[in-house]
Amino acid sequence: MTEPFNVLIVDTDRTSLALLDMMVRKLPNCATLLHSSPDMLLSAVDKINYDLAIFSSTLPQMDGVELARRMRAVPHLATKPVVIATSQPDTPEAEEVVASGVAEVLQKPIDPVEFRSRISRLAQSSSQETGAVIERHFTINSPEYTALEEEFFTMLARVSGLRDRETPLHNKRMARYCAVIARHLGLPADACRAMRLAAGLHDIGKAGLSDALLHKRGALSPEERLQMEEHTRIGHAMLYNAQSPLLRLAADVALNHHERWDGSGYPRHLKGEHIPLAGRIAAVADVFDALTSVRPYKSAWSRDNALRYMQENAGEKFDPACIAAFESGQEEIAAVMLAMSDAASGDDGADAA
Repeated sequence: MTEPFNVLIVDTDRTSLALLDMMVRKLPNCATLLHSSPDMLLSAVDKINYDLAIFSSTLPQMDGVELARRMRAVPHLATKPVVIATSQPDTPEAEEVVASGVAEVLQKPIDPVEFRSRISRLAQSSSQETGAVIERHFTINSPEYTALEEEFFTMLARVSGLRDRETPLHNKRMARYCAVIARHLGLPADACRAMRLAAGLHDIGKAGLSDALLHKRGALSPEERLQMEEHTRIGHAMLYNAQSPLLRLAADVALNHHERWDGSGYPRHLKGEHIPLAGRIAAVADVFDALTSVRPYKSAWSRDNALRYMQENAGEKFDPACIAAFESGQEEIAAVMLAMSDAASGDDGADAA
């Protein structure tokens, strides 16, 4: 029997709550979870799971957009689509909606035909996305082939590191941080392994840059920084047309690991969930390792200071859900840092690139 598609509905207006409940349950294979208090919902968030949420825009203590932001900061709810239902003539600001992860805004009174169309589409997209994650982060049953595959990616990451101006173990640490974040986001074990292997190639595009640029001591000029930014596109071009799903995942990571949640990153200035999840995970891992490592242009930050920086930039530079998952995995992060520490160390210094 197919598992029902669970829709969480939060509204303090009992009439509206009952109406939404009825409209959802008329959809094929849909069930509802009803709440009227955001505070009570948040207090029990660890025990709650759903496939899609519908929040009223006007709620006590916080509005629906803020509730969406808080719910999607919880690792196991990070990828769940959210719909805002509003009776206000002015819909929430677009930037605020994107930053909170809201997928749709519905105007009350809700038209039943439009509601059915939009919710059905989101349900289908959610199901397809889950399937795509499982398909992309695949399992290979042959132990021999798995070992060979892992060896291939490890060697390719090592070759990539030879062209880098970063610290020797940057690729390995960053890749393991990605696996920790993926695990605490609730991704399956195969997805976490795939993320670890693919992330080791995040900077492979630097193979297409000049030695003078890669090995320059000190900060880059504005012109040099633009040249350096091209490594994302070069890496993607090297990997994206591969037959291997794992290499195509590595292409996604290479292209998107410098995108930022607020759209200030590069190369495409993507915002929020328009950035592929693999890129959002890699962005957190890459910056954290940059902060906590000695570079030619900076000394190393402490783990606590780097973590504080990441937390302060959740919802701006970084996906809040990825930061929440990163926080949850700090014990594992510390273990990786200890096992793979660089010989050089230093005090807190300038911002990372």
